[in-house]
Amino acid sequence: FMMVHAILLIVEVVGPSLAASLPKALRGEKAGERWQETTVEIKWATRAAMALVGLWWFMLLMTCLFFHTPAEKASGFAFAVVGWWLSGV
Repeated sequence: FMMVHAILLIVEVVGPSLAASLPKALRGEKAGERWQETTVEIKWATRAAMALVGLWWFMLLMTCLFFHTPAEKASGFAFAVVGWWLSGV
């Protein structure tokens, strides 16, 4: 529950600058312009947040593989998504 919820929240917060941080071939012109206008601190914060999300995905994968039953995985995911959705409402 907590890992999925945390991943959803941080991706939602970093989302606007995430599109601008993609390689030139994958982003639009406006995203590229926004990335050039952002400060160095925002660029590093975006990269750090995405590194954290990558670490959390790895932790989530290992936890799911070794410690939880399918029912626990499904209920944890469902509660995390519902909680994330309710926090955005």
